Amino acid sequence: MSAYTPRPGDLGIVNTTGWAARFIQIGTVSRWNHVFIYIGSTNLGGILSFDIIEATPSGVKYGHSSDYTNIVWNKHQIFNDEAADRAFIVDYVTKLINKPYNWVNIFRIILRIAGFKFFSDTKWMKKIAEKDGYICSELGEEAYEKSGNPLLSKDAGATSPGDLIGAVVLQ
Repeated sequence: MSAYTPRPGDLGIVNTTGWAARFIQIGTVSRWNHVFIYIGSTNLGGILSFDIIEATPSGVKYGHSSDYTNIVWNKHQIFNDEAADRAFIVDYVTKLINKPYNWVNIFRIILRIAGFKFFSDTKWMKKIAEKDGYICSELGEEAYEKSGNPLLSKDAGATSPGDLIGAVVLQ
């Protein structure tokens, strides 16, 4: 079996280690804890430039897919207009560079896990969350949603990596 070569606009999902990763995995009852968008790679004088955009606690930033192992790519995604939609996704996430991390949506996920879904999904809580930045799964889902190719039928801010793995694998 040959390895998949990601294409710009692909969504990648991984499971990593560390206390934050474990917290996300336990809290969302999933082994998956991080999502990013592949934007394509370029070679600048023999040095691989950034090839992904991801939301981390330090905000939305460029990164390297080589920092991760065992990436699950949404290689079976059916787009409305593949070339245009992939270009839109890359352009969309690129414009979000330096946006802050969305700690409010982390709080919303914690509320859901604790059994307070009714509070986490109020209009008031959603309104606060949409002004605060991005978590990784929100970044990925929102980019696909805005391109006209949503992966899930729920609010992007309520999306976890575990939710997206189901959408990616079951396509």
